[in-house]
Amino acid sequence: MNRVAWLLSTACACLLLAACAKPASSDVSNATAGATPIPSATSTSQQSATPAASVAPDRDSVWVYFTRDRLPPLGTFVRGIFDDMSPERRILARIGVLHDSHITPVPRGASNPIAAIGPAVAGSRIYAVAVSVAADTATVEFDLPTGWGVHGEHDARALIQQLVYVITEEPGVRFAQIRERGKLVATIEGIALDHPIPREEVSGYTTKGSLNTVMLPGDDSIGAVGATLIGREIKDGTLVRLTFEGRNRALNDAIAPLPTITATFARNDGHLPHNRADGPAPAYDLSLGFKWNATGSSGGVGHVERVDRSPLRLIAGDWNTGYEMGLDDARPWRMYMADTAHLVVEIGGVPAAVNDRIVVTSPLTDDGDLMAAPGEMLMIRGAEVLATAGVGWRFLDATGVPIVSGVSTATRSSDTLWHPFALSMTVPSAAMRLEVYEPAGDGQPTKFRVAVPVVLH
Repeated sequence: MNRVAWLLSTACACLLLAACAKPASSDVSNATAGATPIPSATSTSQQSATPAASVAPDRDSVWVYFTRDRLPPLGTFVRGIFDDMSPERRILARIGVLHDSHITPVPRGASNPIAAIGPAVAGSRIYAVAVSVAADTATVEFDLPTGWGVHGEHDARALIQQLVYVITEEPGVRFAQIRERGKLVATIEGIALDHPIPREEVSGYTTKGSLNTVMLPGDDSIGAVGATLIGREIKDGTLVRLTFEGRNRALNDAIAPLPTITATFARNDGHLPHNRADGPAPAYDLSLGFKWNATGSSGGVGHVERVDRSPLRLIAGDWNTGYEMGLDDARPWRMYMADTAHLVVEIGGVPAAVNDRIVVTSPLTDDGDLMAAPGEMLMIRGAEVLATAGVGWRFLDATGVPIVSGVSTATRSSDTLWHPFALSMTVPSAAMRLEVYEPAGDGQPTKFRVAVPVVLH
């Protein structure tokens, strides 16, 4: 059934309404019949610390997203009452808690442009939101007498990114159709929102995670070898790195070469997590399978660990031959063998340092910059799946002129699988940008290149 939920907000009160079988363009005067008031912004802030008796204890936090310059959105829980009565009300709850900037502290380095929607004019701040969900699309219509509250294309794109991620956090909703009441097409600072928008369109990445099944050959001559997750590194909102180690279950978990590995990446079809008690469903699922070469059962027992550090929402599986990583979006991912016993899986990274064939992961700051002193010796690390047997690099000055460059030599077994690299270089005094690339025959960069800003100190 197509439902519509309305949120009306003023500087001193909020109204939340729901109506059945009304289109998203339903007139607010019709939708307000039988309106039920909910607490004002001030009283909501007071109540969020101690939920009312009618509100379940696990409903006093809401998962939302904040935007960051040059980086993917940052997901986190914030304090607020989560209305779980319908998909429409859940979407309104997420938007509402972000719009009330008094109860939503913004993480360091992030911004909350939703809080600016409907700016106050002459001391009055009024806006309304209507939500309807049909199939995999949520239509969210804003009534904005005083406008969107953002200025310039940069801030507009940040608002659109945040709205899309917040709206599509609802399980089963892939697209956000943003409308403005009274207009055929909503426009924010010249950007026309003329179609339903998925997360991957606004994530900041130029490429998406591969939907192809990837297989890494391993050692299948040893019977009872499974995989143990021995390491995890999470740069909140940006990068996840997981390390798996081969363990021989028949020899007291002695380290052993890993067997053949299969990885699949897909939109979560609702099976993850299996039980609603394990929390909200992530948008995407990266599944790893480690071939069990012994007779009989692998003996693994399935369970779910909630992580909720964006973009990694959970890890599920038997933690022996199978792991499933629930993810926020379809950002690029890759996996490679550090050695025969260790698999590294990386998800995301700084968007400017990631493309289909090459990624730089360290030593970058949280903002995606390379911070160094002139003359400092650095080891640049990343991974590549290039057609050439080497990786090129060069430093450029403020005018884009190369200062110094080099090409590594590498010996590897395949140009279709990812391989790690480490490049040693000295930072020149005039460096403003580092490029890492696939070298052509003359040593110059091909189209496969990434660029990282250099900040000298």
